[in-house]
Amino acid sequence: MANTIGMPDCMLDAVRSMEGVKFALPSYSGGALVRLKSGTYQPATVVGIDSGVNV
Repeated sequence: MANTIGMPDCMLDAVRSMEGVKFALPSYSGGALVRLKSGTYQPATVVGIDSGVNV
């Protein structure tokens, strides 16, 4: 997977403090090469959120 820079905590705190925002979670988004059954590779985007939260 490609390296990415995460969202700073201060930005997440700013979003959480906005009126109307019920909750906000840090997220991850990055690129990866996925090998298919045929053996070829395809670019993909990997998106992740905190596993401890049920959304």
